[in-house]
Amino acid sequence: MPRKHVLWFGSCGFMVISVGALFGTAHIAKSSEKVAGPVSASTADAGLKVVGVVQDQEGKVVEGAVLQVFSSGDRVTSDSQGRFEARWRRSMVHTEQEPYLMAWHIKRNLTAAIIINESRDEIEVTLKPGVVLTGQVTNSSGKPIQNAGVFAVVRLGRWSSIVGDTVKTNESGRFVVCALPQWHELQVYAGADGYGRSSVVVPAHTTSGERQDVGKLKLNPANLSVSGKVVDVNDRPVVDATIRVEGKGQPKIGNIRPDKEGKFRIQGVCEGPLELYANTLTQPRLYARLESHGGDTDAKVILEPLRAPDRSGPTEPAPMLAKSLPDLKQLGIDSEAIKAKGGQLLICFFDMNQRPSRNCITQLAKQAEQLKQKGITIVAVQASKVDENALNEWVKENSVAFPVGMIQGDEQQTRSTWGVKSLPWLILTDREHIVRAEGFSLQRIEEKLEQTDDN
Repeated sequence: MPRKHVLWFGSCGFMVISVGALFGTAHIAKSSEKVAGPVSASTADAGLKVVGVVQDQEGKVVEGAVLQVFSSGDRVTSDSQGRFEARWRRSMVHTEQEPYLMAWHIKRNLTAAIIINESRDEIEVTLKPGVVLTGQVTNSSGKPIQNAGVFAVVRLGRWSSIVGDTVKTNESGRFVVCALPQWHELQVYAGADGYGRSSVVVPAHTTSGERQDVGKLKLNPANLSVSGKVVDVNDRPVVDATIRVEGKGQPKIGNIRPDKEGKFRIQGVCEGPLELYANTLTQPRLYARLESHGGDTDAKVILEPLRAPDRSGPTEPAPMLAKSLPDLKQLGIDSEAIKAKGGQLLICFFDMNQRPSRNCITQLAKQAEQLKQKGITIVAVQASKVDENALNEWVKENSVAFPVGMIQGDEQQTRSTWGVKSLPWLILTDREHIVRAEGFSLQRIEEKLEQTDDN
């Protein structure tokens, strides 16, 4: 039976791994640098590029810095004058995420992350000392694994992007990953030939140049196999299917093809649960997902027609107008303290990783005292999960004096409960905390206050 294993890590030294191959469309988290400008709502998806100069904190140009717009462009390197030109595609950036230009220089441990725009203006990219993560990769018995591959991912909610290249562990299983951006939650992944993979989440760092040991990443031996048969709903063998293996702690294996009877055998998996994914590229498109275990010999993967995507989109949250506010506790806010203040409430749902949201909060911070004199209590809510320390540091840096909470449970469900359709999202109540206005811009706050007074 012809088959081809594509392991998560190869045996080469420094291997660049595509984000799409490992994680699908991925996106960067919070910027630790100044923003470069606004992002237009609609732009042709061809010919986008960002050009500029890379420099260090002393203003000296940096040659050999690697730059990439995540996850929509190729990696480029700054020349002897520090100049670069990075091309990217808008369609590869999620609609709720702004495009980030990441830059790093491994040898000098320098990095930067800035939000870019779609203009033709040149920008300056100033590199600062990056976060350094160290650790050790071992087997399940605690013995060091040499030449294991390790790389770091910047994470924010559902989005993530690889930064830098894969590094190899030394004879003691030790590794050092440099030039990682501060202000971001990071995740370190490790894997090796003959083993599964492991990862550890590292909270966001608030100090550039910080060094942290993430401990041991233990890899289980990939000494088992999983085998079975791929069939359609009529129990007929499917020979043109492609199978891949995924699962926590499992190696990433793909491009497995069944034989002429639909049978397959995948070697090099770990003990424990795993998922088998199979699909066809020919029409009609077929797809299947099967939960299995390392060592299984009778996995039956039944392919079904791939359903057409739901073009109707998600259900719009119901309006909150004329309704009482839900409990503020689900937003991490002391509801009793808010009630004790009395008066009207102005709630702003925002995302610290989106420029319009940041602008809204900083403007509110400037107007806070004026609104307080009018009996308005301001509450801000971070609408996606971020590192709490990073959020608190951002609040402190921007002199935000009003309470700032964060969604505690399911993000989509909570947004729906509060009627949040986009970010930033403002909600204004009367003195009985009945919603009188929602989804308006901050520029219309006076108008909305007058309307609530009239009511």
